[in-house]
Order: sequence, then C-alpha cells, then structure tokens
Amino acid sequence: MYILGISAFYHDSTAALLKDGKIVAAAAEERFSGRKHDHSFPDKAVDFCLKFEKIKKEDIDYIVFYEKPIIKFDRILDTHLKNYPFAYKLFSYAIPLWVKKKLKIKFLIKDKLGKFPLFTRHHISHSASAYYLSGFSESAVITFDSVGEWNTLSIGIGRGNKLNILKTIDFPDSLGLLYSTVTAFLGFKVNNGEGKVMGLASYGKPIYKEKFKKLITVFSDGSFRLKKSYFAYSYSDRMYSKKIVKLFGDPRKPEGTITKRDKDLAATLQWLLEDIALKIVRHTKEITKMDNLSLSGGVVLNSVMNGKILKSGIFNKYFFLPIGGDGGASVGGALYLWRNVLNNNYNEPLSSLYFGPKYSDEEILTTIKNYKLNYKTTADINEYIADMLIEQKIIGWFQGRMELGQRALGNRSILADPRNPKMKDIINGKVKHRESFRPFAPSMLEEKFAEYFGIEDAFSPYMILCLPVLKNKVDFPAAIHIDGTARIQTVNKKDNKKYYDLIDNFYKKTGIPVILNTSFNVRGKPIVCSPEDAVLTFLRTEIDILVMGDLIIEK
Repeated sequence: MYILGISAFYHDSTAALLKDGKIVAAAAEERFSGRKHDHSFPDKAVDFCLKFEKIKKEDIDYIVFYEKPIIKFDRILDTHLKNYPFAYKLFSYAIPLWVKKKLKIKFLIKDKLGKFPLFTRHHISHSASAYYLSGFSESAVITFDSVGEWNTLSIGIGRGNKLNILKTIDFPDSLGLLYSTVTAFLGFKVNNGEGKVMGLASYGKPIYKEKFKKLITVFSDGSFRLKKSYFAYSYSDRMYSKKIVKLFGDPRKPEGTITKRDKDLAATLQWLLEDIALKIVRHTKEITKMDNLSLSGGVVLNSVMNGKILKSGIFNKYFFLPIGGDGGASVGGALYLWRNVLNNNYNEPLSSLYFGPKYSDEEILTTIKNYKLNYKTTADINEYIADMLIEQKIIGWFQGRMELGQRALGNRSILADPRNPKMKDIINGKVKHRESFRPFAPSMLEEKFAEYFGIEDAFSPYMILCLPVLKNKVDFPAAIHIDGTARIQTVNKKDNKKYYDLIDNFYKKTGIPVILNTSFNVRGKPIVCSPEDAVLTFLRTEIDILVMGDLIIEK
C-alpha cells in the first residue's frame, strides 16, 4: 500500500511516500526549487517520490494532507473579523488567497494526482510523526509550534496504534509565536531566524525576566496566556506592537549591529521557553503517568531546550523528532492514516533521515565534465580526506541520499577540522557568509558519546540535542558553543558507514573522534540537492575540496 503525505502553503512544503507503513522517499520542495522554506505545492518533491519508487500516481492508494484547511480558514476569518478594522490590510490580502487557492486544495490535489486527499488535523500530524517514529509501544506526546488550525500546543497519549489528544492550548496563545515575535524584534526573519536567536542567547544573560512578565502569564502546569496588547500578529504582518517597542526600545534593524540588549533579550526569551517547557513536561508526566515522551512541532527544533528536557530526567526515555516542523508533518499525516485509521502495525523506530535523492556516479561525472572540472580518485578516500582536514582544508561532502529536514547529517555537509578554534570564524565568514555568533555541530563516533558528554544509553544521531561538553573534553573548540555546549550528531557504522569511516580515520590520526559538520549551503539558500547544486556552491565559496561519491575535485 502506498500513502503519499503532503504539507504545503505555509512554509517548508514537503512530500513523503510510505510503502506498507515505511518511509521510502521524502523531500522538501525547497531542495528542488532553490527557494528556502518554499511553501508552494510540492510538485517536484512529489515527482521525486514517485520516480524513486518507480511508481505512477495511479499506484498511490491514499493521499493525506497534513491539516484541515477549512478549520484553519475559520480561525483566520474569526481573527480578522475580531480585529477589524485594524486587520483590514491583512484581511484584504489573505482572504482572496484562501478563497481562490487554499480552500480548493482538495480539487488541486485531485487535478494533479488523480484522487481526492484525506485530511488530518495539524497537531495530529505533528503528534503522529513523533509517536509513530519513536518506536515506543506507548508514550506521552507533546507538540508545540506557532499555530496549526487553532491549536498551538497539545498533550496526548499514544498506545499501540492509537493516538489521542488530551489537552490543547489555542491561538493566539502560542510559544512559537512568542519566540517568533522576539525573533522579528531582534531583526531576524520569522520562520527562519529563530535558530539564530537560540544561538545568540548564549552570549547574553536573562536580565529581562520581570519585563517579560508583562508579555506572558505562566501557570504552574506550564499553561500560559499572552498579553495580547503587546503582539500584533493577529491583525498585522508585523509581529510586535508599539507596546513592546516602548518596553524594550527600538527594534534592531535587519543586518544592524547586535547590542548587549539584543543578546540579553535572546537569553531571557530562551530561559523563558525552557522554563515553560519543563513545566509542561512535568505536568504531562503527572497526567499521563507514562515512562516515555515523544515531542514534535517547530519549537522542538530548539535543541538547547531539548537538552534541558533530556537532562531533567522527568521521563525515563525521550524521542525528539528531528523533523518537527511542518516539513515533517507530511510524514505524520501519512503515518496517522496507516496506524490510527487503518490500524496497521509498523513500529520500527526512525533509523535515519536519508530519504532524498541519490545520484549515480555517471550523473556526478556528467556534471563534473559539464563544468570542465578536473577530478581524481584515491585508493582510500576516507584516509585522504582525513589528511586534508588535518591540513585545514574545508571539504564539501556530497554522498548518497539527501537528508530530510534542516540538518545535514553527513551526506550534504561541509566538513572541517574542529580542533582549530579559528575554523568557526573562517567558515562563517568565507564559506557560509553568515553571522559570526552562529555555532557549528560536531559529528562524533557514537561509541565516544558518553566519554564526551557523560550521558549513558542515549545518543543524538540527528543534531536535535544541545548538551554541555565535559570540561576535560573540550578538544574540538570550533564545534563547541560559547556556553560550553554542542549540538551533537552521533554517527554509527550501520546508519552511515562512509561518514563513520571518515570520522574514524580522523580519530586514528588525531585522537579526536569528532569532525566539524555544517550544512552544504550558503546563507539564504537551501541545502544542496544535486551534483550541480554542489558544484555551483563549491565554485562560489572558499570550499577547498569537493567530494562527490568517490570523485575528488580540488581548487
């Protein structure tokens, strides 16, 4: 049975294909279109999924859309009417778009793919992707994001194939929108800059706790209420109102100087998020009595928060979904149909995110020849590249199937020597062209995790946890943040043998079982998908060596 899951029309549109309950292909539209966070219908991603599995659209048994547009439209219409006439500008833009396009999504899908879709609820899709990919036979489930149809947070329980939501918090009260509001005030783009604010937070101190009490009331169980007069997202395309400007001063201009105030605001916001999240996790434990917790939603991409939740020990075991944003909801919608609605079993835990395109040696070689580039091979590519890393070369590493999600996990990565403390600034400035405060991740041999982080029986294969590095193990400074933490990726032979062998070669030569890993892209562009994407990024940056498959191109 083939089930196609689709998310679209907000941000990070994706398509995901299940075969008998197992993910066989999934990708974000942005990787094919070149438009970061592309929200258009995922035509190219759907085409990829079908071609990869060598099926036609007629072979699809079910199509699932990740939310219910009519309920979302109800929320948008209700919000605009309640805020009229202040919301007139937003109303005049949004309503025609909904009437002409978004409310007709079922007919659009029928025209494109030959059958009408089924619809799930937004937070059901998030919950389903977390619970059904966790491998747990039963689990409490928490989702937090900006907003779905009405819900912004949910608490539920998964048992066997069944998933039930127990409690929700609804729009306009939203942790995601609170975080995005401060993100916008700090001069970063909403739905893109929240990770920057998380990184910036470590440079400041949470000195604005009292002022933040004017923005939000937090209750002992973690539920909360935003003070609506400080927020404008209900009636404007600007997130914050004049009252926030009065409270904190003028907002930072995009690309403007980052001040101490900005760092301290970021730090206070991050502290608040973690405080509320821990309260919600404790409350969830109290009402569910479960041993396991699965988490999803865009807010769960905050790896610093996740690290604090893990170390709290409130639950025995955790699963933080690495594709927690809307891009992963296409998977969740399809899984919900397979498990909860059709009552089919398939309970294998997520074992990798390598669900995207793979290119043959012939395709890679054709691209190299088209750009008239010289290439070479070597007897042991992993040993050679380990030597080049030691020589301080920056490597573009293009291998196998592309990753799903926002993290490069060793198949579409830029690699460097993490021992050089200057390497972070070199890559930020000369390759990524991004803010100097943004950290990089370490990819580590899985068996060394406890030795460096002091946590037994837990791993982090998806860069979804930010954890403090043991003070006697800070020998990879370029991949350790200013606060002594690292957003770790653990690597084993089963999931990615070639990448594991590269790190192992580096370890044997240096005694450090870690290499610096960042996504193979430049600021404002999605992670590379094709060999041509990789070549163009290589030529336009100061990457020293490009490795595609076993072919090596050097400048």
